[in-house]
Amino acid sequence: MKQLLIVLSNPRGGRDDEFNEWYSYVHLWDVLRGSPGAIAAQRFALAPGQLPGAAPLEHRYLAVYEADEHQGFTDGHAEVFTPAMPISDAFSFEDFREAYYEPFAARKRAAGPKVYGDVIIERIAASAGAEDFANWYADHRLPQITRLPGFESGRISRAAAHQMLPPNPDSHYIALYRVSDHNAALAALAALNQQAPPPWPASAAITACYTPLIPRLTAYAALHPSPELAARAAKARAALGSRVYTGFPSLPGLPPA
Repeated sequence: MKQLLIVLSNPRGGRDDEFNEWYSYVHLWDVLRGSPGAIAAQRFALAPGQLPGAAPLEHRYLAVYEADEHQGFTDGHAEVFTPAMPISDAFSFEDFREAYYEPFAARKRAAGPKVYGDVIIERIAASAGAEDFANWYADHRLPQITRLPGFESGRISRAAAHQMLPPNPDSHYIALYRVSDHNAALAALAALNQQAPPPWPASAAITACYTPLIPRLTAYAALHPSPELAARAAKARAALGSRVYTGFPSLPGLPPA
């Protein structure tokens, strides 16, 4: 089962267009081309529809990377903050979340092609009794949710032992669901949560729906792009110019610059 790198992020100062052009057409490409074992990546934006009554969500953007193993992604970031892997200063380091995950259970609703449309993620802090929690989720909640209207597939993953940066306290588990109809899926999930409330306090889980910003980009496509994609990537790299970080900003929890 493919391993994941999940990144939740925001731009600085409302610089969404600049941030998205760099992230989608420069950074993803640098990571996929420079990381041994990289398989694919896709970026998403927060969907207009969310669970009824949900509190405002902190992160507007989601990136999902797929890999054979995590060490390759860490090795691939050796040249970060250099021209080989520039980081736009439109990226906000103040509130991003990043963690490697190891999937341990997956369900698919029916045979057929994989769906790479909208996703719903459930991010759960569950360090106490974690093994019992993981087994309960895999045996009960995962099959319950993947049978709901609008859902196509799902996987539950735990934070990996190897991490590039210290994981955040709310990064113990993440469930990622692919959905064909996010409105139907969210309504069905809200009904399920009322009928069979999950055994964790509301503060221990964050559920969010994201919609694709770009199609899933494979490592092969990043290495062998179509002329149209190559031109778009070259334009984005040229537009980046000198608006880049030269090292990690001095923020709590991050390595020194």
